[in-house]
Amino acid sequence: LDRDSLQFGVRMSVCLTVSSLFVLARPPEGEGGFRQGMWVLITVLFVCWFPTLDVASVLEKSAQRLVGTLVGAALGLACGFLSLEVREAHGFRAQAICLAGCIALVTFAVCSYATARVGQARLIEKKNYATILCMLTFTICLMPFYSMSDKPWEKSMLRVRNVVIGCFLGVVLSMMVFPRPTVPILEEKLTKAVELAGESSEAVLHTAADVFAENAYHVPQEDGPLPTRKRMTVRRRKWRNAESDYAFEHGHDSV
Repeated sequence: LDRDSLQFGVRMSVCLTVSSLFVLARPPEGEGGFRQGMWVLITVLFVCWFPTLDVASVLEKSAQRLVGTLVGAALGLACGFLSLEVREAHGFRAQAICLAGCIALVTFAVCSYATARVGQARLIEKKNYATILCMLTFTICLMPFYSMSDKPWEKSMLRVRNVVIGCFLGVVLSMMVFPRPTVPILEEKLTKAVELAGESSEAVLHTAADVFAENAYHVPQEDGPLPTRKRMTVRRRKWRNAESDYAFEHGHDSV
């Protein structure tokens, strides 16, 4: 195990242990304690996951989770209260039809907007996590309204509260337990990108030189085309032979 692996293990261990207290602090059969604390643990897990996440990435994931949760909860509550009005006027069957229609319309609107192009890229390429959380929270907040519960919106509000707590807890713990600064990670990625660009440029220059040599000193092939690697070797040999012939004819050495 290297240093990064050990630090990631310690960081995730501390994060999940602390967040699990929101569940374990409540007695199994008691009425008190922190309600639906499992959402705090789940939020911390997804926000802090992956060993390559630096502090800036954790902040970005937390912001996307908050935005997706808040938007999904708002849509779910709006459609849920609308379905209650429909149930009071036309009964449960009409409410079920209303909920199904709301799910269809909201899903179409969110997915269409998320896949729309903003400049050169699609929105979902940068906000994929927020989009998924929006749809998940929307369905979680909407379904309790199709029941006989006196407070169907209570589950939605508890989820929003616990997600906010989980995001805040995940960010704080990621900054306290072996935090990973953003600058070294960006430098490492930039170095790899420059090396890859250099290798690509070198390959293009070699290919251009081979093509030029073949066009300048064309020698027909009687046995058909050779494989790529062998063809490049033959091209280089032809170029060297042509340089030698030219030097011999003009009385000086080839370089």
